Amino acid sequence: MAITIAQNALHKSLSGKTLSIQSELTSKLKSVVVDITYAAGDAYVVGGNVVDLSLGSRIGTVIGAQIFDGNKGLVLQYVPSATNAAATGKIRCYGENHAAKGSAPRALLELEVGNTATNSMTCKIRVLGF
Repeated sequence: MAITIAQNALHKSLSGKTLSIQSELTSKLKSVVVDITYAAGDAYVVGGNVVDLSLGSRIGTVIGAQIFDGNKGLVLQYVPSATNAAATGKIRCYGENHAAKGSAPRALLELEVGNTATNSMTCKIRVLGF
């Protein structure tokens, strides 16, 4: 798997620092916007693809993560690890099952293993942690 994580260029220009994280007020809380890029061959793994949001050990624990600006039309969810460790959270993907019959509203289903909808997928995540 070749999912890459990088600090978002616009956030970098706002904070004025290269590959740094902006501290929130005077607390240990840190905030950063990162770009997530899946490689062309990155298929989906049931339960979610692991993403390392630690940014080189700058964030150890994720309090919350807001995913926005995805390019594939999927509903994306950040799933923290059992200990909220920044290096082992996952992105879970949900989409429409076009083979399902009927016109009744239905919940989006998690993508099946090996689904190629995540190939070359990009999104941004605002990470809060310490």
